[in-house]
Amino acid sequence: MPASYQTLPDASYNGAFPPPPQQPTLTRKFAPYALLAGLAVTGFSLSYGAQPPPLLATATATSDAICTNGHYSKTTLKPAITYPFISLFPDTKGANKFEGSDVIYKDGMFYAIADSLWSILAVSSDLEVFSSANTMIGDPFRESDESGYEAIFNVDDMFYITRESVKNADGDGDYHAVIEEVTLDPEGGDYTIMNQCESSYVFEGDSKGFEGAVGLKDAGDGELYYLGLCEGNHCKEGGKGKEKGNGKLVVMRKTQDAEGCKWDETRTIDIPPTAHFQVSSNTAQGRNLDPQPTD
Repeated sequence: MPASYQTLPDASYNGAFPPPPQQPTLTRKFAPYALLAGLAVTGFSLSYGAQPPPLLATATATSDAICTNGHYSKTTLKPAITYPFISLFPDTKGANKFEGSDVIYKDGMFYAIADSLWSILAVSSDLEVFSSANTMIGDPFRESDESGYEAIFNVDDMFYITRESVKNADGDGDYHAVIEEVTLDPEGGDYTIMNQCESSYVFEGDSKGFEGAVGLKDAGDGELYYLGLCEGNHCKEGGKGKEKGNGKLVVMRKTQDAEGCKWDETRTIDIPPTAHFQVSSNTAQGRNLDPQPTD
């Protein structure tokens, strides 16, 4: 994650990471111009000729030229500096494994989650390393198992955090996503769980549930809907989950009765086959989606 260049206080630097450069303004000053230059190049490519070729063909030809003209390093934007999560927090609360899975922005702060931790990772938009403004909200080891946190969104100051797929030990033993409704107490360094609601949608196991989610309000009555992106194609595991081009979104609405709360499925939306979703084999846990372009 990029960080602004600022000298670390002597007490906070222990030599574990290289100290940041001392020039605080160069990257910030020229980054907007670099972005505009990149947009100008793209616009030129798309506007060339009286009858422009299809967008996909143009983008493919442009990317091929960049990669084969021998000047890749001179014609592409590159990150000026990056830092791992562990270098952002002055107190990691004993955590040393950060498998970031989702991030949102709200009121000058980035809020991230990791499927290996139970904390909410709050990072100031200043993106300064070891900044006191960056905090891990909540106990990262709240429970003995890893959190399985895969998605986070905020509606009306309530954070909705999704546990990908959890076995229902108290009922039928099926696997369901669990959506936690959380309010933050940043000053106290903790959060409060207001609700834990299962999804009605049943998954085949604990490794291919919801990989992303957004919350949308109905334009008419303001009712909140949950759109969950399945990790596996057909929302399945195994070979079926690897059949490219069969991605799905599950739309759910929250209900409440005497037995508790639940997110009930209202419909399933097929993602266009051209998105060509494929379960990634590049990660050890196989938790990420790897969108592949079609020919």
